Amino acid sequence: MRAKRSQRSVGMSACKSAPDLLRVHSRQQNFAKSALRATPLKWLRVAWRPWPACLLLTVLALAPIMLLNGCAGFVSGANTTTPPPTTVNITNVQAISTTTSSTQVVWTTDVASNSVVNYGTTTSYGSNTPVDPTMVTSHQVTVSGLSAGTTYYFQVQSTDSKNNNGKSGGHKFATVGVSISGTITPSKGGGGATVTLSGTSSVTTTANGSGVYSFTGLASGSYGVKPSNPGYSFTP
Repeated sequence: MRAKRSQRSVGMSACKSAPDLLRVHSRQQNFAKSALRATPLKWLRVAWRPWPACLLLTVLALAPIMLLNGCAGFVSGANTTTPPPTTVNITNVQAISTTTSSTQVVWTTDVASNSVVNYGTTTSYGSNTPVDPTMVTSHQVTVSGLSAGTTYYFQVQSTDSKNNNGKSGGHKFATVGVSISGTITPSKGGGGATVTLSGTSSVTTTANGSGVYSFTGLASGSYGVKPSNPGYSFTP
């Protein structure tokens, strides 16, 4: 009787060490029979000793939680694919080789795409170059038919084969201005004369001691030149 009480006491203490998972019956045989009835799987065999039985049932109780956590991680990891970009990225926009009537606009894209430039004398643009359908990442478009000495605003656009579009605006350049120069003769009357330019632009300058004058950076247009010097009269 002492040996049996001691064994039962050990079994109850071992079961109590597994928190809230199993209640220990007062008798060892009733505990084992209850465990067998509660677990109908043929492969499960509950030992007569309470300690292994408590460990086995604890593992079975935790198994669904571990399985659910694993599934949650699998579902979460399945949605980490980065979607493809929906716009064309444009960088390094420049206007180069500008003359009195044209310029070259260049830019770079992250994917092969076509090329077009919108331009004008205001930020509303108003004019477009023909679309270059060549699919490239380094773009170069000629803008021609411009007026000399004029500031132009422009934006560039590119569209790839998947119809993704990108644009970069707010850029500007100035065409090279027109120059007008001449010499007033004789130099005795022309030296130091005041020369007035009229027409598209109005500006004045002073001829040097030899009667030479010059106007630069002018916009395209029509101009007239009129020198004046006290004590002298001038004819075209």
